[in-house]
Amino acid sequence: MMTTTEKQNVIEEDIHAIYLGNLNTVEFNLDLPTKGKNGSVITWESSHEGILQPDGTVRRPAYGMGNRKIELTATFTYGEVCKTQVYDITVLEEVKKDTIQKVYPLKVRVNKGKEYMLPAYTVVDTEDGDTIVKEVQWDENRMHLFEYGGTYFFSGKVKDTKEAVTLEVQVLEESKADICNKEKKAISISDTEDAGNLILLEGSPYYEAQQNMHTYLKKQDLDQFLYSFREAAGLPVRQAKPMRGWDSPEGLLRGHTTGHFLTALALAYHSTGEECFKEKADYLVEELQKCQEAFGRLEGYQKGFLSAYSQEQFDLLEQYVTYPKIWAPYYTMHKILAGLIDSYRFTRNETALKVAEGLGDWITARLKKLHPEQLEKMWSIYIAGEFGGINESLIWLYEYTGKTEYIETARLFDNEKLLLPLENHIDALSGIHANQHIPQIIGMLKRFDATKEAPDYERAAFFWDVVTRFHSYSIGGVGEAEMFHARNRIGGLLTDSTAESCASYNMLKLTKMLYEYEPRADYMDYYERTVLNHIVPGLDKKKTGESTYFFPLKAGAKREFLFENSCCHGTGMESHSKYLDSAYFYGDETLYINQFIPSKILWDKGGYEIVQYGESNHPEKIVLEISRLSKESARPIIKRVKLRKPDWCQGEVKLKVNQEIQVAEEQEGYIVADLCFEQGTVGLELEYPCGLHIRTTPDVPELTTLFYGPYVLAAVTDELEHIHVKKGDKPLETLWKRDGEELVFHCQGYSFIPLYQIDEQSYQVYFVMEY
Repeated sequence: MMTTTEKQNVIEEDIHAIYLGNLNTVEFNLDLPTKGKNGSVITWESSHEGILQPDGTVRRPAYGMGNRKIELTATFTYGEVCKTQVYDITVLEEVKKDTIQKVYPLKVRVNKGKEYMLPAYTVVDTEDGDTIVKEVQWDENRMHLFEYGGTYFFSGKVKDTKEAVTLEVQVLEESKADICNKEKKAISISDTEDAGNLILLEGSPYYEAQQNMHTYLKKQDLDQFLYSFREAAGLPVRQAKPMRGWDSPEGLLRGHTTGHFLTALALAYHSTGEECFKEKADYLVEELQKCQEAFGRLEGYQKGFLSAYSQEQFDLLEQYVTYPKIWAPYYTMHKILAGLIDSYRFTRNETALKVAEGLGDWITARLKKLHPEQLEKMWSIYIAGEFGGINESLIWLYEYTGKTEYIETARLFDNEKLLLPLENHIDALSGIHANQHIPQIIGMLKRFDATKEAPDYERAAFFWDVVTRFHSYSIGGVGEAEMFHARNRIGGLLTDSTAESCASYNMLKLTKMLYEYEPRADYMDYYERTVLNHIVPGLDKKKTGESTYFFPLKAGAKREFLFENSCCHGTGMESHSKYLDSAYFYGDETLYINQFIPSKILWDKGGYEIVQYGESNHPEKIVLEISRLSKESARPIIKRVKLRKPDWCQGEVKLKVNQEIQVAEEQEGYIVADLCFEQGTVGLELEYPCGLHIRTTPDVPELTTLFYGPYVLAAVTDELEHIHVKKGDKPLETLWKRDGEELVFHCQGYSFIPLYQIDEQSYQVYFVMEY
C-alpha cells in the first residue's frame, strides 16, 4: 500500500516528466497525454476551447485578431491524490494573405564551371507595404553548369500567380573569382589568452550576474546531462534522474541543453581559471566519447554519430516530416558539436576535438549524398528544418583539423531564402524566425574567415545594419513571438513575447565578428546597449540558472522564467561568462577599449597588464592602468589606446594621462591617446558627460524609452496602460529628479530605475511622451 506522500511523489515525477514542446509559439495541435510516465491519470481543461480544445486541437485566431494567451490546466490524479499544473500557451494568429504590388529584379554572382541551382524564392512588396520572400516557378530547369563567363538571364513567375520574376546571373571567370582580401584589423584579447587571464572585478552588475550563473553551474548533476545520451546508446544511466522540459526523455530536442552546458563550462573556465569547471567539462567529454563509441557498435549506425536519441529524426527529416513529429535534429546536433568544439577551444581537451571530428564526418557522409533540391526543402521546413549555426561549427572543425571537406559540408546548409535578398541589399526579413536565421549568418561570416568569398561578408554586414537599425527594440533585443516583422514596426509590437534572449546572444556574437574586420564604434555601442539592458537583466536573480525566454516590453510587464530547459536557458548559461569577450581588442599597435567593465587583464602574450575601474552609479567615469610587464622585442607593441566614445556621451570628453590634463583627440568614434611606458605604467582617466536621453519608436513616435548614459530606465509600475509624461519644451533633467547618488529617477510619482535592477517588480520600458 502506497502512502499519500509516495503518491504525491509519483505525481510530481509525472509533472516533471511531461513534454509538450515549445509552448511560446504554438501553430500546431498539441499531443496531450492522458497518462503520466509513472501511472497518474491526466485530464485537461482549456481557458478558451474555441482556440485550444482539451484534446489538444488548435484553431489559430484569424489574421488581425492577434496571438492569444491560453491557460491549459492539467489535473494529475493518482489514487485519491491529485494536483493541478497550469501551462501558459501562446497560440499564434494565422498568417496573412498577401497581395503582391512589386516583384524585385534580382542578381546573383557565381563562379564559372560550378553547378548552380536557380533560387526557389524571389522578393516582393505587398499591398500593405511589407517586403517578403515568395516561392518561384521558373520557366526552365533549375540546375545549370556555366562553362563560360558572362551574364545570363532567367524568367519565371511567383508561384500560384501571374507575377513575372527575373533573375540576372553574372558568371565570373576564374581570374575574377569573387574573392575579397579583407583581413581582420582587430582581434579580441579574450580569444588569444589562457584561462583566468581576463577576470571581472567585484562591484558591477556584470560580476554579480557571472557569480550568479557560476553558482548554478557548479551544483549541477553531470550524470543527469548524460541520461538521454546513455539511454539512446544502450549504456547504463547510473541512477541519474532524467532531465525535464525540452530535454525530457520524450522531448524531441533532448541533448541540446547538454551541448549548451558544455560550452557554458568551457567559458566559465576561460573567464575564471577555476579548475572545477574544466573538470566537469572533461568528465562530460569522456562520457560522451563512450556514448559515441557505443553508437558505433549498434547495427545500422554510421561511425561518428552522437546524439541523445536515435537516427530516426534525421531519417524523417529527409522524408520532409514536419514538427511536431520531429524537432530540428541538426539544431540539436549543432549544440552538441559546438559544446565539444568549445571544450577543445577553451580547455584544450583533445578528446573533445576527436569526438567533434567524428560527428563532423558523420554529418558530411550523410548530407553529401543528398541532392541540392532535397537539402533546400529540408531546411525550408519550419522548426523541423532549423539547424542553428552548424555551418559555423563545421568551419571551426576545418580550422582545427585542416580537413577542407568541412567547408563544403558547411555550404550544404546555405539557405537561399535568407541569402538571396541580402545579396541584393533588400530587407525581406519580415515573417522569418529571428533566431533560426541569425546563427546562419554567423556561420556564413565564419566561412568568410576561411574562404574570403566576398558575398559572405557583404551579406553579413548588410544583415547587421538592417536588423539593428530597423528591427530592434530599445534594449537591443529583436523579434516578437520569435519572428522578425515589417521594417520599423516596433511600437506596434510591444507585447509579452518580445526580444527572445537567444536572438540577442547571437546578434552579439555576430557584432563581435564584424567588428574584427571593421573596428567601428557603432558596433560596440550596440553591443554595450544589448548586454547591459537585455542579457544582464534577463537573468533570474535567485540563482536558478534561468534566463527569460522573451523579455516582455508591454506596459506593466513582469519577467517570467519557464524552467523547461529551453533554448534561451541554454544560451543564458553561456552568456554570463562572456562579458569580457568584446571588451579589449588589439590591432595595428593599438589597444581598443570597447566595454567599460571593471576588470583585470593579464595580457600575457602581449606582456601587459590592464586594469579598469568604474562605478555603476557613475558610468561617466573610467579609470585605466596599463602596465608593460615585458620589453621583449617579439611581443606586440602598444603605441596608442583607443577608447570608445559611447553614443550616450553628451559633450566634451575630459581626459587625463598620468594625472595630466590632455586634449581628448577623437577619431571615428574613439578617444585616442598615445602611450609611453617609460614609468612602466600609464594611467588614464576619462569622463564622458552623461545625462538623460531618449529613444522613440519609428512607427509610434510618442512611445519613448528613457536612458541615463548606457542604462535603460524602467518605470516601476503595474499599470497596464502606458504612463504619460507631459514634457512640453522642458529639459529632461527638470522632469526626472535623481535620488542623490543612486540610479533612481522620479517623475510624476513614478520611480525609474535601470532595467538590470528589476527583479519581481512590474515595469514599463516604453511610455508615452506628450509634447
